[in-house]
Amino acid sequence: MTAAAVPAAPFTPQWTMLTFPFAREICVGRMKLNSLFALARSRGLTGLDMFAVEIWLYGAKRVKHGLDQNELTLSSLIVGVGFLADSAKMSRKIEKAVRTAKRFGCRRIMLAPMDALTSGKGWAQVSERDKLEHYVRGFGLAVDIASRSGIEILVEDTPTIGSALSSAADCRALLDRVPGLGLVYDTGNMIPSGDDPIEFFHATKDRIRYVHLKDVEVADKGTGDRTVDGRHVELRAFGDGIVPLAEIVQLIAADGYRGPMAIEYMRPPSGASLSAHSAQLDRFVGAARALVEPLSPEPVLTPVPPFRWAYVGSGAIAKSTSRQILRTTRHEIATVFSRNAEKRAAFASKVGARPAPTLEAAINDPAVDGFISRPRPTATRSSPCERSRWASRSSSRSPSRSTTRAPSNCSLWLRKVTSTSLRRCGRGSLQSPDRSGPG
Repeated sequence: MTAAAVPAAPFTPQWTMLTFPFAREICVGRMKLNSLFALARSRGLTGLDMFAVEIWLYGAKRVKHGLDQNELTLSSLIVGVGFLADSAKMSRKIEKAVRTAKRFGCRRIMLAPMDALTSGKGWAQVSERDKLEHYVRGFGLAVDIASRSGIEILVEDTPTIGSALSSAADCRALLDRVPGLGLVYDTGNMIPSGDDPIEFFHATKDRIRYVHLKDVEVADKGTGDRTVDGRHVELRAFGDGIVPLAEIVQLIAADGYRGPMAIEYMRPPSGASLSAHSAQLDRFVGAARALVEPLSPEPVLTPVPPFRWAYVGSGAIAKSTSRQILRTTRHEIATVFSRNAEKRAAFASKVGARPAPTLEAAINDPAVDGFISRPRPTATRSSPCERSRWASRSSSRSPSRSTTRAPSNCSLWLRKVTSTSLRRCGRGSLQSPDRSGPG
């Protein structure tokens, strides 16, 4: 294995999760469907990968409501298909899947070869060459139907020996025959065939459109898929198996992949309660995020200069609002003008500003980004050109912030400067007042 390059840009994948390990608890009533969605959302996942049969069991309306309520997407729809079926039957199956995907706003359908996965009737008697031909016909038909609706068809490397989709050579042969077909790269499914996950990635990386993160171990006894030498492949928590996940994630990131990464979740061995699932999911999500942390350094933040105000007036309102401004770290008072020279100097000294000899000098100071005044300064009352110049100057001086302009109603401007708006401004979301009137 060779050392993987670190991507130049931060690697921030779209985290999703396969949901079928929760199906038993939901179907028997030990866990509510919405608890699944809430768990996913609370762990920062952006979407879920669901089998079509799950949506049928739970009810499409309930699933759609739960996803929308928890701000999740159906990232991929997984549909079991019999590739020995005739073209008409397959077409109906694909068309139904496309309708379901469109209802959920899903742009990816992964087809699972149920003949191979369940050792269906007649599959064992089909030669390897004929299996490939069945796949080419079926996947080609699916790509043609789904592409009309802008939906991508995917195939996953399959762990079942004899499926003709377990090795890199198998998958490559199919991908080369079906243009437009994408690959779901499952990091552990090639183990039964004896392929290396790293070599598999290099052989198929140009067609990878989705990633399933999985860790496995090979044991003499078990219930998982059989290897070529008769042993069993068992699913394990990330880091407990033999799959070099850290190196794989580095390779994926360095190759420029920025699509979804689905966590292949394993039911908790300690039980099937909601708390057990919650603890197990924390373990899987935490381990998955730890894999990408070295590839996602904290961004270097460029310091933003404080927003500098000019104050026109030094009365009670000015003193009150200035105290709120000075409590923030991103605002300063640059200049102060008042008709009373003594009050002007005292207020300027108190807030750390410069006393301006005239109104024009206060608001036209090059250091000033905006002004607070009550009543509105007469210098801007009938000067739309001046207000336009203010907007241009503020925009050019602070391109990363919202444009600040001299308001047409300074009483409105004053009402905007409240403790709430100042706290919002302190987070860098300064908003100019609505020129059309109070809102």
